[in-house]
Amino acid sequence: MQTVEIWTKYTDFMIIWGCNYSAAGVHHLRYIMEAKERGVPMVVVDPYVTAVASKADIHLQLRPGTDPALALGMTNHIINQNLLDRGFIERYTYGFEELREAAKEWTLERTAAVTGVPAEKIARVAELYARNHSTIECGYGHQRYTNGHQAQRAISCLAAVAGKVGKVGSHCNFMEVGAAYTGFLNSAKLQNPPGADIKKTRLISISHFGPALRAAADPPIKAVISWRGAMITQQPDVNGMLQAIKNLDLYVCLEQIMTDDARWADIVLPACTMYEQWGIHPSYRQQYLQIQRPVVEPQYESMPDVDFWCELGRRMGYKKYFPKDKTGLDWIREFVPQDFDISQAIHPKGPVRMPEQFCPPVPHCTGEYKTPSGKIELYSLMYEERGRKFPGEWSPVPVYYPPVESVPGDPRRARKYPLHLTSQHPPYRTHSQFSTVPYIYEIDGPPWVGMNPADAEERGIKEGDTVRVFNNRGEARCVAHVNNMTLKGVVELDSGYFVYTGANANTLMSPRAAGPRDVGEGIMHEYDFQLDGHTIPYNDCLVEIEKIGGRK
Repeated sequence: MQTVEIWTKYTDFMIIWGCNYSAAGVHHLRYIMEAKERGVPMVVVDPYVTAVASKADIHLQLRPGTDPALALGMTNHIINQNLLDRGFIERYTYGFEELREAAKEWTLERTAAVTGVPAEKIARVAELYARNHSTIECGYGHQRYTNGHQAQRAISCLAAVAGKVGKVGSHCNFMEVGAAYTGFLNSAKLQNPPGADIKKTRLISISHFGPALRAAADPPIKAVISWRGAMITQQPDVNGMLQAIKNLDLYVCLEQIMTDDARWADIVLPACTMYEQWGIHPSYRQQYLQIQRPVVEPQYESMPDVDFWCELGRRMGYKKYFPKDKTGLDWIREFVPQDFDISQAIHPKGPVRMPEQFCPPVPHCTGEYKTPSGKIELYSLMYEERGRKFPGEWSPVPVYYPPVESVPGDPRRARKYPLHLTSQHPPYRTHSQFSTVPYIYEIDGPPWVGMNPADAEERGIKEGDTVRVFNNRGEARCVAHVNNMTLKGVVELDSGYFVYTGANANTLMSPRAAGPRDVGEGIMHEYDFQLDGHTIPYNDCLVEIEKIGGRK
C-alpha cells in the first residue's frame, strides 16, 4: 500500500472509492484535502453523500453494490477510447484478452442503467483517470456486499489496464492495517510452538459465527470467551447470535464497561485499559509500528490480557508454554524479526517505520507480483483452479452480479422489504466504542436513520418522526432524518449502536459470507472457507420502514 502522505504529494487525479475519511481514518483526511487545495481533482464513489463526497469535484453516487459494474464499465471505455497503457499491459499483466472480452458488454449505457450514474459522468471520470497520473484510494464500503470481492478485482483490473500501478503518486490502494499484512509481524511461532503437543482447534468464519455456534458438533461448542471485540453488537443477525449464546453452558466476557457482551455474560472479568499493559500496534493504513507501554499499574482486580491467557493456559495443564516470568514485552518480541531493535518503537523513540523489505514506500515498483504467473492477473489462474474443483462461483475474470439481498438480487423479498439498508461508520464513535460517553450523545443525538424525501413521503414520515426499521430478522427503532444524502430506495443507519438501545443495525442483517465458497482443504473449518476472506456483507440488507411516533 502506498501511504497517503506519499501519493497525495505526487498525484494529479484521485478517486476515493468506498472510503469515508471524515468518519473512518480521519488522520488521512488532512492529506486528501491538502492535495485538493493544490488543485488535484477529487472523485468520490459512494452511494451516500458523505462529508468527503460533499467536497468532491465529481461524485459518482451509484446504487449500493454496483461497484463491479462501474469499474468494468470504466475499463471498457478506456479500452474503446484507446487510453490503455499497452506497454504496461504487455509487460506486467496476464489475461488481458480475456478481460477485454468480459468487459465488452459493459457499454456506457448498460453501466449507467445498472449503477444509476449518468453515462457522461462515467465516461468523463474514466478518461480523466486514464489521461492523468492517477491514484485510486479504496476503503471497505464497496467490499461489504456478497459481490464485494468482485468489486476489488474489477477495480484492480481497471488500474492495471490504465497502467496506474507501482508508480509514485499513481497506484491503486486497498484497505490494509499495516504490519500484519506485510509479514513483519508473524505469529506463527506463537500459534505453533516448536515441538508443541497442543491439538489444533477448529476455525469458525466470523461472517456466520452465530449459526456455526449452533450447528457445531463432534464436539459441540459449550463455552465462549468474548475478548477485545463486540460479539453481539458487531455481528450480523443479532437475535440468532443471542440464541446461540443462550445455548452455551458458559459465556465469559473480558471488559471495561457494560457492553452488550457484558450484559449477556455469565462471568465478566475486569480487563485492563491500554494504559495498564504492553501492546504492539501497526498503524491504520500506514507503515509505522509502535509499542504501547503501560503508564499505570493494573487497577483493582483487572489484569493485562496476556496475563489472563497465560494463566488460563497454565491452569489447563500447559505450563511449559506459559512461563510465569514472561512479560508482555517478552511476548511482543516473539512477533517481530530477531534482528529488529524493538526499543526503537517504544516511546519516546517510537513510533518507527517498518523496514523497507517488508513495506516498500512504493509497492510493486519492481514489477514483481506474488501470483502463479508472476504478473498482475486480469485472468486469475488461482480462480481458474478453484473453479475446476468447486464450479459455480469462480470466474477467473471479474464479473458483476447483484448483491444477494438487494432489489435486483432478490425481487421477491424486495416486494416486502423494498428499501436497501446501508450501514456506515459514525463520525463520533469507533464501531460501538464511546457509545456511553455522555457528551458524544449530546452531539450526535438519539439513533437515527437517513432516508430520501420521496421514500419518506410515500410512508407519511417527516423529519424527526420515530420510526421502525424492520425485516423478518429484527427491527431497529430510531428517529428519521429526511434528506437527499441517500438515493431513493436506499436508507442509512449508522453501525455500532448497542443492542440494548433498540437501534442496532446488525439486528437486521443476515449471517452470510461475502464471496465464493468452497471447502477448506486440510483446515478444520467449522463452516465454509472463503479464498477471498471472511468479509461480512453488512450492506446486503433489505428493510421496510414505518412510522410509530411523532417528532422527537
